[in-house]
Amino acid sequence: MLLQHQSSGELLARLADPSCCVVVSVSPQSRAALAARLGVSLREASAHLLAQLGRLGVRYVADTGSSRELALLETAAELAGRLAEPASGPLPLLASACPGWVCYAEKSCGAAVLRHLSRVKSPQAVMGTLLKQLWAPRLAEAPQQRVYHCALMPCYDKKLEASREDLRTPGGEAETDCVLTTGELWTELWAAPGGGGAPAQPLWADVEGGEGAPWGTPGSGSGGYADAAARGAVLALWGVHLPPDAPLPWTPLRGSSTDFMELTLAPPAEAAAHGALPLRFAAVYGFRNIQTIVRQLKRGASPYHYVEVMACPGGCLSGGGQGAPPPGASPAQALASAAACYASAPVRAPGHHPLVGEAYGWLGGGPGSPAALAALHTNFHEREKTVTALLNW
Repeated sequence: MLLQHQSSGELLARLADPSCCVVVSVSPQSRAALAARLGVSLREASAHLLAQLGRLGVRYVADTGSSRELALLETAAELAGRLAEPASGPLPLLASACPGWVCYAEKSCGAAVLRHLSRVKSPQAVMGTLLKQLWAPRLAEAPQQRVYHCALMPCYDKKLEASREDLRTPGGEAETDCVLTTGELWTELWAAPGGGGAPAQPLWADVEGGEGAPWGTPGSGSGGYADAAARGAVLALWGVHLPPDAPLPWTPLRGSSTDFMELTLAPPAEAAAHGALPLRFAAVYGFRNIQTIVRQLKRGASPYHYVEVMACPGGCLSGGGQGAPPPGASPAQALASAAACYASAPVRAPGHHPLVGEAYGWLGGGPGSPAALAALHTNFHEREKTVTALLNW
């Protein structure tokens, strides 16, 4: 799939094509940025999105916060498996939801680092799998109608992820057809002429939270991967439940920067008496810090069991696709506003969203099961470093 096909013009063309049923999935970070820009709550931002996308002709809107719950459950199961059975994969386990980091790892780091990457698909990719393989027959109005999946993301590199050969249906169709950034939606489509249609319909509406009222997961604005891994690991290994509304004691490694955070969890006394050791986690943002992790891995000297890795300093909320700050606001102010909106969502442990039970019921197995590994996990490959890659990295 050519990246030039991932554009607002391409989306508008598909919306005008009666053979396509267009579904837009929205990332929590994009919703938070839009809420901040509009000066409204997350619930109100969701209503604006449904209205604006419906006006353009979008039929359905899905929240990738729901597919993220599946990704976090799979991440926790993957880490627990590696901790319990070292032969299943090396530690530390490294998050792989950031396509900028994955591209760098595949082109510059080699097999010694790639074998540490989590095989769990990103929330965007999980949503693509479910839309194209689980829900497509239900969404299409006619047997020949094709479901067209456009993801709204905070990051331009998500377009690269959508083009990966590993993220296709068994028939070879891309599971995510198009990615638009938050900034592209705002500058190119928010005021675009539309047909005045009804609001788009939300998929997998969360009854507990109310239609259009998003829930969050504990941890960082990049999805809480390390937080979920930590909570899942202590539950699986030590039987300790850490309440989602009780923040974990993350501390910055370097001064006051939140771009390199650490967490150490000590085992309970009974587990320690049987030889259990503390578990260590990190959340690392920006390539300067990523290179520290890579050097540790290549020396075999990493102190961590799991690392949440994101290419953008500040994480996904400050992704390069979030768009320019509103007039009169600095980039730091825009990020702070988006972060405040993102943090306003109530949090709960992954697994409560209705989509989770439906997806695992469809698969016929729970987190870490063979069926989940086949559908919700992917692969990574060493790739040749091109001139373009040298310019980008």
